[in-house]
Amino acid sequence: MANLGKIRILFFNFYGRLGGGAENSLYDLMTSLDESKFEVILLLTERGAFYEKCKHAGITPDVISFPAALSRVNRWGFLSGLLKTLMSLFPLSLSYYKLFKYIYKKKVDIIHCNHPKAFILGSSCAIVFKKKIIWHVRDIFKSGSLAWFFLSLFGYIKNLSVICISKAVRRSLPDSYYNKSYVVYNGISEQRFCPVKSSFELRREIGLDGEAVVVLTAGRIVPWKRQRDLLEMIKIIHRKKPQLRLIICGESLYWRTNYMNELQDYVVKNALTSIVTFLNYKHNIADYINMADIVALPSDNEPFGRVLIEAMCLHKCVIAANSGGVPEIVRHQETGFLYPTGNIGVLTEGVLLLADHPKLRTEMGEKGYQVFRENFTLQAHILQVESLYEHIC
Repeated sequence: MANLGKIRILFFNFYGRLGGGAENSLYDLMTSLDESKFEVILLLTERGAFYEKCKHAGITPDVISFPAALSRVNRWGFLSGLLKTLMSLFPLSLSYYKLFKYIYKKKVDIIHCNHPKAFILGSSCAIVFKKKIIWHVRDIFKSGSLAWFFLSLFGYIKNLSVICISKAVRRSLPDSYYNKSYVVYNGISEQRFCPVKSSFELRREIGLDGEAVVVLTAGRIVPWKRQRDLLEMIKIIHRKKPQLRLIICGESLYWRTNYMNELQDYVVKNALTSIVTFLNYKHNIADYINMADIVALPSDNEPFGRVLIEAMCLHKCVIAANSGGVPEIVRHQETGFLYPTGNIGVLTEGVLLLADHPKLRTEMGEKGYQVFRENFTLQAHILQVESLYEHIC
């Protein structure tokens, strides 16, 4: 250890909003660390639901604001977003100064960055003050892209360690990161992740009858999550299985709302309004997963798929696109079905089979629960991260 006292860890998360697995996983980590060994400090660039959730748990975040243009930089419009950010050079420099001053005063041992932007901002501070820095990578980066090349430069930082949430994430990183990276799967707690409302009560609230077979997907509403595939599936299937219902749960967050509008327009144009239900992000997502019969994840190159282990924790069968980190979680024809990404026909066949065979759903759900217990508990996740903290200090 760096000293005889606690290891002081600054968790740097760029967003203060809540609506994805990244923030939920970070929250679970911060609130589960051994308090006798580790001191938690949290820094955000904005206030929001995640800020409030952490504050309620006894972790009051500090906030340093950065120019709004920086929050709009993403992998898909990297160059234009970066140029717009550089046009705000004075406020960006002022925010950077505040960040340097903050990290100097906090005298932390480790800077744990939970977002690429937080990592880029925090890495310069780690270099100047010779701090250990961890990048917790929760994205898959397209090899050869401009963002990929830009990030490759930061892989040469001396005191860097990288936590990858799947082997697929690790494979996507530039070579400069490979010898500094570790695969640590996300985990969830059975004690925390448990439904409160009964399925009967929740179905009644939503307007579902007891005979409905519910397919649920949960996550950010963005194009690469491919929620449109589920709409095309339900359009094909609902005449054969009139009791089938689809629930899409999530929000666009910092993504443009165009895609959400496209999905809603598709539902209206194809007379699916009585079949498909859109719900905003739910803090009590365990209630909704518990209510579902099948949990679906149609994403293209999903880095991990937290909703899958949440479903398995609650003994639910899953169907998911066979890409990214998903095959590391789902065992095909054992805990659920995998299908080629974007193949609506195979997706439809899988959902039909599961809808028609409740016993198969139950068997897959039970096997999924065993896989969850063996590989994806919060306890296992915490032990691996704590071990890394102690190793690098």
